[in-house]
Amino acid sequence: MRDKVIILLHEIYGINQFIEDQAKWLKALGYEVLIPDLLNGLSFSYDERRKAYNYFKKEVGFDSYIKINELASQLVADYEKVYVLGFSVGATLAWRCCENSSISGIIGCYGSRIRDYEDLVPHCPTLLILSKDEGFGNHLIGEKLTIKKMRAGHGFIDKYSRNYDETAAKECQTLILSFLNSHR
Repeated sequence: MRDKVIILLHEIYGINQFIEDQAKWLKALGYEVLIPDLLNGLSFSYDERRKAYNYFKKEVGFDSYIKINELASQLVADYEKVYVLGFSVGATLAWRCCENSSISGIIGCYGSRIRDYEDLVPHCPTLLILSKDEGFGNHLIGEKLTIKKMRAGHGFIDKYSRNYDETAAKECQTLILSFLNSHR
């Protein structure tokens, strides 16, 4: 049995340099990283935000969390620890997997559509890192849930984004690392 794996879920833009950078960082920390290609090989530039979101909504959708949940459940047979880490729509997909107790931990960064699924109660340790833009989270409950609100805009950890905030990004990475270390 292998040690630990992270399912890394991308934003509406697809597998881009930001996601590749996150995978590299996580691999350097000793994790295997799987990046499901939710857009089937497509990618969008940051200037195509509206087009990318419309594509995601029409062609992928938030019910695609079912496939992520199935993948996580399959990986449990091969790994001691299975984590799901997502950004933006990927964070919302990760959040929708929170009732899967076979997952070792879920981390969601600025998943603004989580507000559509506030009735979920995590069965596994879950960390949500929200931006100041996300005016929700006060109604989310669960003893396994930790919420951290950052004073930064949506996409603040992505150094290629217009909302990149170096201080908040470093704090976010520290929170992610601390969460992973505490749920080994």
